[in-house]
Amino acid sequence: MQQETHEPDFKITFTPSRVEWFTDVTSVTVWPTGLQVETPDGTQSFRFEEIGKIQESGIMRFMRKLGGAKPFGMLVADRDWFHPPQDRFFRFYTDPPMKVYMPSDDTVGYEESVFFRVQAVIRCGGYETFDLG
Repeated sequence: MQQETHEPDFKITFTPSRVEWFTDVTSVTVWPTGLQVETPDGTQSFRFEEIGKIQESGIMRFMRKLGGAKPFGMLVADRDWFHPPQDRFFRFYTDPPMKVYMPSDDTVGYEESVFFRVQAVIRCGGYETFDLG
């Protein structure tokens, strides 16, 4: 008998070059609905619907729906990409904000990079990140 899982199959797991707010992070996994941080002390999970920020006012959301347009996805992190790979980061809207830096050995082209793929996974869940660059 196969065990059912309710976790999305589309995810990315990586070892960050560093993380501000957590120490000794061994891996970070990003799903379309949230992220998980692994440390020797255990696992911490964050749901995007709980940390996300609405991008537009209630009136604008109503007007977009009235006009048949989809509301903008909730923002779940700031992103800064204009650096070498190990200095690119996502600052997730956790409390306090958690800054996750990309792997040091992420030397592939931009569209194959961990940074780009993290954005793709987040967008699959209907969420967005804010570009600081």
